[in-house]
Amino acid sequence: LNEDNPMFFWSAGFGMSYGITKTNGIYRITSLTIKINLNTSHFADFADAQAKVNAVAEKLETIKVNGISYHERYKSIHDYLANNIVYDSTISEPNIFDVYGALINGVCVCEGYAEAFKLLCDREGLPCITVIGTGDGGAHKWNMVQMEDNEWYLLDATWDDQSSNIYYSYFLIGSGTKAPFFNNSTVADSTIHIPTGKMFSNVSTALSYPTLSTDTYGVGILRYGAKD
Repeated sequence: LNEDNPMFFWSAGFGMSYGITKTNGIYRITSLTIKINLNTSHFADFADAQAKVNAVAEKLETIKVNGISYHERYKSIHDYLANNIVYDSTISEPNIFDVYGALINGVCVCEGYAEAFKLLCDREGLPCITVIGTGDGGAHKWNMVQMEDNEWYLLDATWDDQSSNIYYSYFLIGSGTKAPFFNNSTVADSTIHIPTGKMFSNVSTALSYPTLSTDTYGVGILRYGAKD
């Protein structure tokens, strides 16, 4: 639920409890309580969370996504995030793990980039999911998107956002893609981006993901460009 809905960035999980009776072999639920947990590490209370949700919703109304094709529209979102977000290498700024940090504060880490990318794709009706895994050995989050050819491609706006340029080494790439400007001898997906699907280290259940296309979409179209 959380991975499919980046606007639930205020949530620290859900739970439920219920009462049940059995009469003549038939079970009946007699009571049901749904519990929604607030992420108290980042939000003072539900009013604070609601205000930040409203701020993100208002911000979304102002962001224009250009283009007609999927390629153009994904690129527009990719470039918007790179031009308007600073990566927080200190891991100290507030809300760096969510869309509020990405879209309102303009400061976040990979989780904020990936979830903001999905949020904008959802608004535009573009197929997109977030992916949990490891990147170059450390915890990382990125996106997978589906193009008009029905194939899925990797897209990592975080790693493409560099200090002076926007790179496209991780824009619509496949499992056999090499990453120019980063490590051209490394296969990007199988070595650097390893999807685990595990949201919590102490839980064995993991999310599953579509199979990536082997090839990059539109090889040679983009390499890098200066930021706005």
